[in-house]
Amino acid sequence: MKFTVELILCLIICVVLSLFQIVLDDYPDSVDDPFDGCKDDMRKLIRSEYLEKELKAGDKFRSFKENWEKDTLNLQLKNVSDEELRNLTLRAYTGSFFNNMNPKMRTKRKDYETTFGLISLHFLITDGIQHLNPDNKCQTTYRFGKEKYVIDSNKMRFGSFTSSSHNPNLRQFGRETCFIIETCFGADISELSQYDEAEVLIPPYEEFNKVNLPEIPEVKGCGRINLFGLVPNHNLLSTLLLEFCSSSVFMSSK
Repeated sequence: MKFTVELILCLIICVVLSLFQIVLDDYPDSVDDPFDGCKDDMRKLIRSEYLEKELKAGDKFRSFKENWEKDTLNLQLKNVSDEELRNLTLRAYTGSFFNNMNPKMRTKRKDYETTFGLISLHFLITDGIQHLNPDNKCQTTYRFGKEKYVIDSNKMRFGSFTSSSHNPNLRQFGRETCFIIETCFGADISELSQYDEAEVLIPPYEEFNKVNLPEIPEVKGCGRINLFGLVPNHNLLSTLLLEFCSSSVFMSSK
C-alpha cells in the first residue's frame, strides 16, 4: 500500500513538473513563412482586404487594436506608407498582443487559410523584421525566462516571433533558463518597441543549432544555459503559405 501511494505521488509530481516545462523543437506545424517570392502580392492583399477585416475581428484583436488606434490617431489605411504600416504593426505587437498571437503561430499552420485569423499581422511583422535587417546581419542576443525549457534535439526553432535583447542583464524576466542566441534573421526593433529593453525580434522560420561554449559571465547564475548558433541550411522553406499567397491573390483578382 505504501509503495502504491508513493508511486501515485511520484506520478502526480511528474505531471505537475511537466506542466511548467516548455518543449522546444522544430515546430513543424508553425506559421513560419518568410513570403519569399510573393511579398508584393501579399502587401497588396493585406491592404485591400485582410488588415481591415482582421482589425474588426473582435475580442482576440482588442489589445492590438488599442495600441494600433492610439498610434495611428485615426489615420486612414490608404494614406499610410508601407514603412509606417510596418512600424505601427511592430510597435503594436510589442504591447500585450504577442501573448495572444504566439501560441497560435506555433501550431496553426493547417488553419492558416481558415481560423488562424492573423494573416495581416503575421505578414506585416515578418516584413518589418526583414526590412530592418535586409542583409541578414548576425548579432548576439539574450533571452531569459522563469520557465524550464526542454530541448530534445540539437536543432530547434522558437516557432513564433520571439523577443530577445542585446542587454544580458534583464533579470526581471527570470533566470531559470537563459538563451544566448546568434541570430542572423532577427532585427533590432528597440526604436519601435513600447519597452526600453534593447529588443531584437527573431522570426519563426530561423532555425538554430544547440552548441557548446565555455561559461559566459553575462549569464552567470542561470539555472540552465542554452547556446544557439545558426543552422547552415536555415532557409529550407515550406510551401503551404506561398501556395496560399498565390491562390489568394488569384481569387482576389476575380
